[in-house]
Amino acid sequence: MKKESSVGLVAAVMLGAGLACGAEPPDAAVTGKIVRATQPVVIDGLLNDPVWQQAEPIGVDWVYKKQNVKSDQPRMTVRYAWDEHYLYIGYEVFDTNLTVQAKETRKGPADNRRQGCENWVAPPQPQVDLAEFFPVFDENFFWETHHTANNLFNDLLIVRALPNWKKAMPVMASPPGIYFGREEFIKDDGEYKVAMATVLKPKADGKPSTVNDPSDTDTGYTAELRLPWSGIGAPTSARTKQGWAMAGREIRILAVCQNGDAPELYFASATGLTPAFFHEQTGKYPRYVMTSE
Repeated sequence: MKKESSVGLVAAVMLGAGLACGAEPPDAAVTGKIVRATQPVVIDGLLNDPVWQQAEPIGVDWVYKKQNVKSDQPRMTVRYAWDEHYLYIGYEVFDTNLTVQAKETRKGPADNRRQGCENWVAPPQPQVDLAEFFPVFDENFFWETHHTANNLFNDLLIVRALPNWKKAMPVMASPPGIYFGREEFIKDDGEYKVAMATVLKPKADGKPSTVNDPSDTDTGYTAELRLPWSGIGAPTSARTKQGWAMAGREIRILAVCQNGDAPELYFASATGLTPAFFHEQTGKYPRYVMTSE
């Protein structure tokens, strides 16, 4: 019990401080808008809520490490929405061989524990598939999330630009300059809780796609994530008695599709990403403005 009460300490301290957004890199340009959900989104993985028909579909097909090169087939499409309490993520994956590996550990508050997943496995095991999202308000402090076809979920606290003495400590910074808070988790905001769901799409025979069965041909899955604003580090100046006033505010979000069967492995919603870690390239993440439409 003592350990769980300390989990998320770094995140809680930094969020409570209401960190100002970092300076925008010169190559960051507003690339789209995020529409407001006028009614709560039902988190069932079906993508049939009205807001998903209004939200802009964003292809997650740019080949990682290459400039302006797209996959020769669709990999993932994502949509974003918001309301006074949450960022919503709805996405669809087009994968013909879904492979997932669970972690034994669970993270999250006592009443909302989340089963984790492996985001990379060593050969000769089949490489895993998952969707990754990096929502960013402050380029030096943000979250990395992983979500799989069978609804497993990871979240890691990312802290960049560490002081020199911390950069020299591998336990604090690996690679140097980045802290991966693997024991931290995105906090619920009272009654407003992290939630996720997936639905496996039907195969040609009408039966649902399968996980970890290479003998058949899958068609992928649809999924939804619901992340409280306070948990992902929205500016505290946006908080009101009614919730979070996010209209007109900006957020950067990188979406990544990891396809374990593809030679390229990673596909992103941004082009021009270099072999450096995703976390070191926040200036290339797409930027979105939240609208009241």
